[in-house]
Amino acid sequence: MLNLDKLGDTIEVKYTDDESYEIRYISDEELRAIASRNEITVDTLLGLKDRDNGKDNKEEPDTQVSIVTNVMSAVFNSDFITSVASLAVQNWDGIISNGKPMPCNDKNKQTVFSKFGNRALFIYRKCRNEKVFIGADLEGDLKNSEASLATS
Repeated sequence: MLNLDKLGDTIEVKYTDDESYEIRYISDEELRAIASRNEITVDTLLGLKDRDNGKDNKEEPDTQVSIVTNVMSAVFNSDFITSVASLAVQNWDGIISNGKPMPCNDKNKQTVFSKFGNRALFIYRKCRNEKVFIGADLEGDLKNSEASLATS
């Protein structure tokens, strides 16, 4: 069963053994809003996604090169990636500043993800992958089923 309501839930993803993030799924609509604030056209990215899903697309080769160029500029735009990661992260564990846990707030998220782009890109990839969220849900359902079978 595919329960898309679960995409509103959060999941924990580990960056390292000592560092994890609680993230939520970022929808196409949210991605478009972030892209427009960062002056990036993501509709081409979403169009490319449709083409990859088997929809007929009869674009000229020059247009296809332009789409790939736009996609690459969006993916490698650090402000865009930082904005998406900041929106996705709801909480974190293992971020230390001055020997103390750093609070997870908007200012700190911007600081961390601006300085450490690999973390932002990691979060971006996870928060846009619905299989990560649905898979986490299926794993939880399996554990609950096993627990209820054990107590029966």
